[in-house]
Amino acid sequence: MPAKRVNDRPTKPTDSLSRLRSPVRKQNGDAERQGTQLLGRALAILSAFTMSEPRLSLADLMRKTGVNKATLLRLIATLLAFDYLRKTEAGLYHVGPAVLQLARIYRASVRDGDLIENVLESLVERSGESASFHIRDGVHRVCIHRVNSRSRVRDHAEVGDVLPLERGAIGRMLLAFTSDKSTPELDQVRTTYVCALHGDVESEASGVVVPVFREGGFAGALAVTGPTYRFDHDTIECNKQLLFDASLRLTEELGGDLRAMRAAWER
Repeated sequence: MPAKRVNDRPTKPTDSLSRLRSPVRKQNGDAERQGTQLLGRALAILSAFTMSEPRLSLADLMRKTGVNKATLLRLIATLLAFDYLRKTEAGLYHVGPAVLQLARIYRASVRDGDLIENVLESLVERSGESASFHIRDGVHRVCIHRVNSRSRVRDHAEVGDVLPLERGAIGRMLLAFTSDKSTPELDQVRTTYVCALHGDVESEASGVVVPVFREGGFAGALAVTGPTYRFDHDTIECNKQLLFDASLRLTEELGGDLRAMRAAWER
């Protein structure tokens, strides 16, 4: 009798295991995606609060986050439970004390100097010129951070340099935001939040400067400087944009108020 032919291929154990595991992997993947989405929505709720809108209604949060009401209420309940949100008697929400604790931890984990140096490195990379940060010391201005341009032809300054406060774009910026002195030049700086000058300290050097703010007020002057022949109108406008972006980033990292800077740039 001929041997019976078996047409069906035997099932491999690994095939059976893969079929068993596949639904588990899919469920795990779905759960992970859902968790990520919920976390993103919770962070969107916290990000909806700003200095100009520190208290928001449920309708405000729905509008600003795009999260539906049912999901929003569940997320709010969790944030309330962990003190990331608080609710007023009038039914408005605001950030809770847990956010302040995170802010304290953040401030303890980073040094101001590191934040400033990172911003200066980025400015040098993007502008091609030297970048520095200055503070006022009595009737002088002091350079406390500087990153030199990679170019062989550049302006020469060093950390620790002390110059009269009355000279240069940097001096004007510091005077404008650390004194009540009123001149047309200083008043313009207070309005525009930027100062650009040619040859005020050295005849062949130019600079563009913007202010930086920290928690509690003015922090210092952020500058891009270099040879005047490289500072034509288009370059100055480009450097203004780079400096405003850098100042907004640094002001935010130092806990300062961004509203005035943004309003000045819009003007």
